[in-house]
Amino acid sequence: MGLRTRALLAAMMLILTGTLLVESTRGAQGGDPDLAAIDAFVEAQMARHRIPGLALAITEGDRIIHLQGYGSAGDGRPVTPQTPFHIGSISKSLTALAVMQLVEQGEVDLDAPVRAYLPWFQVANEDVSQAITVRHLLHQTSGLAEETYMADLPADSSLEEAVRDLRQAEPVDTPGTSFHYFNQNYATLGLIVEAVSRQSYGDYVRTHIFAPLEMNGSAATLENIAALDTAQGHGTFFGFPVARRQGAATHTMPEGGIVSTAEDLAHFLIAQNNGGVYQGERVLTADGVARMHRPDTPAAPPGSGYAMGWIVEDREGALTLHHGGSLENFRAFAWLFPEASCGFAVLINQNGFVPAMLAYSDIPEGIADLLTGEEPSNGPAMRTFYWVLTAVIATVVAFDLHWWLARFSDDGNSDGSRQMAAPRLQVLGVAGAILRAGVFYALPIVVLRGLGRGYTWELGFTMAPTVVLFIGWNVLMGVSKSVARVVIALRRC
Repeated sequence: MGLRTRALLAAMMLILTGTLLVESTRGAQGGDPDLAAIDAFVEAQMARHRIPGLALAITEGDRIIHLQGYGSAGDGRPVTPQTPFHIGSISKSLTALAVMQLVEQGEVDLDAPVRAYLPWFQVANEDVSQAITVRHLLHQTSGLAEETYMADLPADSSLEEAVRDLRQAEPVDTPGTSFHYFNQNYATLGLIVEAVSRQSYGDYVRTHIFAPLEMNGSAATLENIAALDTAQGHGTFFGFPVARRQGAATHTMPEGGIVSTAEDLAHFLIAQNNGGVYQGERVLTADGVARMHRPDTPAAPPGSGYAMGWIVEDREGALTLHHGGSLENFRAFAWLFPEASCGFAVLINQNGFVPAMLAYSDIPEGIADLLTGEEPSNGPAMRTFYWVLTAVIATVVAFDLHWWLARFSDDGNSDGSRQMAAPRLQVLGVAGAILRAGVFYALPIVVLRGLGRGYTWELGFTMAPTVVLFIGWNVLMGVSKSVARVVIALRRC
């Protein structure tokens, strides 16, 4: 259950230009990156946004140049580079690597239909069921989307049960014609890995990815995750961190369930930037890595789009690959700069829709600025945002309570001294109250659909409880006020 809001990724444009340019930039800075400045920047951002804990890894070539933990992992533990975090949809990059390993072994054909490996595979349209290929899944062009299907499965569902549930998924486009970010594409890829390798997804990843990359603090099974001392996750409520338990499920592992550390992800980034090799161990050929990094998104600008578990962008001539991870209580970022052979990972033990949209991307953007000798810019501080939101909520609630007190007072006035409002004003009052309820009810649905994502009220309350409570108040007031106006008008007739 990896959640969700990938439009955030587009906000994080990190610029590194190639080895020669990086070296010249460093020369302008007087040598290596100012790691102390990066640490100070991260700590300042954590204070601005009330982030409990964060881990950072920066790589260059075949080495790690910076590892650091900041803040609290919970229960009095400090965050370290070895602290396990849930990494959300960065798991997709690992699943894509697993699939490409099987492609290079001749076990999987990228252009073969999914049914070549899962003969029973079925979505709500038979023609589309036959047409979806492995490549479509990797590039998020299967034609399936959250707007017609959001998984609602028991936590103990198996990976196969999750993929079989796609028989309810109504396609929104012909496979291969458009991009739709859809978590279940990667769940299906995970099941293909199981079918071809005859291993569970978690066992395959442990054996063929974690072991050669020395990702010893990472896990892709419930049993192995339970054995780790994972960081305490947090949601937000009126801008303050709230410790919450992060759920995990076997069927979400390939799409967003893996747990890893900043240090382990540094090993993974080095292999991605080093032709598939880490410390002499090869997990994929250089050609295979290049194919993973090659986007294939209809209508995207040349050289940009969704590759295989990576989003690819050209920023002022510099190639940038990145992917984010978003769960209820964790946020993560992984970035690659292939031309400069650099990368970094940021792991955060907190999440929420508002800070994910407005704040968290400041951190990787600022790190990139500092790596290139530029001054980082800041978006709104979540402390300030929530003070303003709290003031707005208090004002609205005060006006609503005043309205109700006035209505009760009017209703108890038996001398008839108050005259009824004109019928037109009564109608406008009822219509305005109904409009208020309708607009606030539709607002989160419209916003998320506009970002290409699905929405449920349970998801909304989990990811943005303060905002959803405010929305709920406005819906309640709109409906109740419209009913009250009608009742009062009828009683005065």
